[in-house]
Amino acid sequence: MPRNTCLHAARGPIVKATLFRKARQFFNGSLDDPNHHTQVPCPTEAHITREDPESPTGVIIVPVSELQRRKADMRDIPISHPLLSIATSCLKDKYQERPNASRICQSLAELKATVTYKDTRPGEEITDEKSNITGVAQPQNAGKEISVGRTDLHDAAERGDVEAVSWLLATPVDINSRTEEGESALSLASRRGHEEVVGLLIEANALINIQDNDGRSPLYWESLKGHVAIVRLLIWRRADINPCDKDDDTPLGIAAQNGHIETVLTLLNAGANIDHQNKAGLTPINLATRCCEVEVVRLLIERKANVNICCKAGTSPLYTASQNGYTHIEDLLRRAGANIQTVKADDHGHSPLFEATLEGNKDMVDRLVDAGADTNVATTKRGYVPLGLAAQNGHAAIVQTLLRAKAININHQTKNGRLTPLFLASKDGHVDVVRLLIQKKCDVNICSKGGISPLAIASKNGHTDIVDLLVKAGAKVNLTAESGDVPLGIAAEMGHISVVERLLQAKADVNDQNKV
Repeated sequence: MPRNTCLHAARGPIVKATLFRKARQFFNGSLDDPNHHTQVPCPTEAHITREDPESPTGVIIVPVSELQRRKADMRDIPISHPLLSIATSCLKDKYQERPNASRICQSLAELKATVTYKDTRPGEEITDEKSNITGVAQPQNAGKEISVGRTDLHDAAERGDVEAVSWLLATPVDINSRTEEGESALSLASRRGHEEVVGLLIEANALINIQDNDGRSPLYWESLKGHVAIVRLLIWRRADINPCDKDDDTPLGIAAQNGHIETVLTLLNAGANIDHQNKAGLTPINLATRCCEVEVVRLLIERKANVNICCKAGTSPLYTASQNGYTHIEDLLRRAGANIQTVKADDHGHSPLFEATLEGNKDMVDRLVDAGADTNVATTKRGYVPLGLAAQNGHAAIVQTLLRAKAININHQTKNGRLTPLFLASKDGHVDVVRLLIQKKCDVNICSKGGISPLAIASKNGHTDIVDLLVKAGAKVNLTAESGDVPLGIAAEMGHISVVERLLQAKADVNDQNKV
């Protein structure tokens, strides 16, 4: 056996200097497709020296060929043999110093020794009546239920224990065995982001397209984490680019959502479906927009992503950007040809302009109006338009912007109540809005369903300033509703003395009586 042999040292230079370098070269166009090279050549012992910058000083590196020979030597040891448990346990600091661990494991394997041992400390027993060695107790896992089918390789891969994984791969271990959750050692290492362990498992020909019970592959996990080096390695080793999990999410979608732009670029270059929709109907660009990943959105637009695909709830990327006030993304989408009139296809039917108006987002309203948004589209069941909504909520600045729009219908009425923007503003006492609408020559005498005028509703609610503005603008002070009510009678009944006085000054007929 070579002096100072260390399995832990063997894996680092081999994986990093060979697999990841070749994956990078492949993506840079300086290496052929690995489909023509099914086995990545590994350096021999002569190729790795003490001066190698990736080789620990004073350590002799064991090449993969040596590991394979050791594996062949151990072919007669069954996978359940107690030596394997004791070997992996020896690699843990609690039981043996790491520099000697591999030598001890190798010696045990060569001798095939029978060892009987029982620690006197509670909870540290490692023997039973059937077998002299069943494994070493692991206090850190005390009380935890281990899934059926879970192996030492799963545990080592999940915690990123390179030395333990290296040792286990030199034994007749089933590299693709799964846990109860359907996860392989490669899946677990990928989910935890253990780059070196992933490299070891791939080099040992682990299945790279294996999916867990939720349909998540190693490429999915590495895309989620943004580990672009491993993503490139998996793609180079012919990983499926578009595997879907149980929610139909793909690696590209999950990378876009998390803002991993280099991973997104790598997946796109490998042919990932740029417009794939998950179960919710969300595309990568919609996912990136929701998370305000500006640069990812920019990249997807450059790669010709469809900017007008709506999800199942009816929201487009532009709608999402408008709703959340993501102005930079809204700019990118608009310049890319996003449909400004894309309407939310649910029962509410809100357009981007309507949503921006509802939120009182003047900057967004300005941008949408300047981009040519139709201000007269009624996008709710009740037939509200943005102007009516802004008037009702007292957003005077937004009203001013909307009134600048071409072909604005200043007297638009809602479906059921036939309410105009002036009526809505008069009802809720928004003086500035009423003034703006009057300045733009709105009709001050259009009545709602039931014949109630803006003056009547302002009188009922005691809005004296609005009553004054309406009277000066030519509102009919004696206009009678279908119920027989007139503004003066309504104001008197409600006890609004100042309104009564203003109406009397405007020559309201004192002989008109409210219908009883």
